[in-house]
Amino acid sequence: MNEYGLIELVHSGKKKYITFEQLPDIEKFIRMYYELQINIAGIDAIHHLLTRIELLQQKLKQLENASES
Repeated sequence: MNEYGLIELVHSGKKKYITFEQLPDIEKFIRMYYELQINIAGIDAIHHLLTRIELLQQKLKQLENASES
């Protein structure tokens, strides 16, 4: 997952960690992998599309708020 940029590892000495904030995403990725049998490349594509949708929804809300003013 780190190779695809889905998670970011934090280095502390010789050990690598994930941050607490990444846990919900990692749980989603694990469910996609094991329950839906989606490979890592597919999970990366899904994550990218969901991120784009969230950004577009935010922009739409901004435009709606601007038109109300």
